[in-house]
Amino acid sequence: MTNATQARSEDIVQFMPHDRPMALLDRLVETQNGRLTAEVRIGPDSMFNRPGEGVPSYLSLEYMAQAVAALDGFWKVQRGREPSIGFLLGTRAMPLSRPFFDVGEVLTVTVEERFNDGNMASFDGRVDSGAETVASATLNVYCPDGAEVTKEAEDA
Repeated sequence: MTNATQARSEDIVQFMPHDRPMALLDRLVETQNGRLTAEVRIGPDSMFNRPGEGVPSYLSLEYMAQAVAALDGFWKVQRGREPSIGFLLGTRAMPLSRPFFDVGEVLTVTVEERFNDGNMASFDGRVDSGAETVASATLNVYCPDGAEVTKEAEDA
C-alpha cells in the first residue's frame, strides 16, 4: 500500500479513528511513500503528564501506533474511505533512552511501512527529540476489513 501522495496538515485527527483527548499526536508533519512523520508537544496538560516528572517515555509505543493509524487513515481518505480501527499486536523490543519526556519538549514520531498484506502489516517506528532518538521499535499490526468488524459487532 505504498502511496506516493504527499500531505502536510495541521489536523492529524482527521486521519485517525481517535478523538481528543485520546488522540495523542498533535500535528501531521508529512506523509510520503509509506512513511508518516508527526509531532507531539509535551505540555503541562498533556495526557499522562506526571507533575514534576513529565510524560513516561513508554508512551512512545502508543505514539508510534497512532502514527501507523494516521498513515492508514491517510491512505483510506485518499481513496474516499473513512479511517478505521486497527490493532497493535506488539513489538519484540523497544529501547528507551530515558524514563520521561519533559514539559516543553517537541517529539518527532516517524513510522515507515515494511510489510503489508492488506490485513497484517509491519512498520519501523522511532521517536526523536531533536537529534536524539529516544525510542525505536518495529510494530506489528492487524487491520481488519469492514466486514470483519461488522460481524464481530453483530456477534457481541
